[in-house]
Amino acid sequence: MRRKALITIILMLLVIFALAACGESSATAPNTGTVTFCESVDKDGVPVNEGTEFKAGEVYIHFETENPFNVIKIHQTIYRIEGGSEEICYEQNIRVKRNWFMLWGNREFSEPGKYRVEYTRLTNSGMVPMGEGHVMIF
Repeated sequence: MRRKALITIILMLLVIFALAACGESSATAPNTGTVTFCESVDKDGVPVNEGTEFKAGEVYIHFETENPFNVIKIHQTIYRIEGGSEEICYEQNIRVKRNWFMLWGNREFSEPGKYRVEYTRLTNSGMVPMGEGHVMIF
């Protein structure tokens, strides 16, 4: 009986360690965030002059989640939407710190049209969406 209990405990510990190594526990559930388009971002990370329509040129994209990102890279993809289809016009991996919960940067939108900006993170089960937003450039 004692040997059986010891084997059970060892198996339980192995399962716990395997789950921790995968990094896919409820503590690391995907964040959902808010994408905000704006004219600039102040020194505290607050979007200035938010909107969904901008003249062609530089637009800031601000992304924020309720909880820390808990990853070291976030993937940003910008799609141009035309005639019901989407085409990737820009993508990048952004290095972040696990305890960050917001990021922002500027992007040049030179062509008028509708765009979708998507943020995802890479997990053991693939790319997980974190948030997206739409902007119209005229």
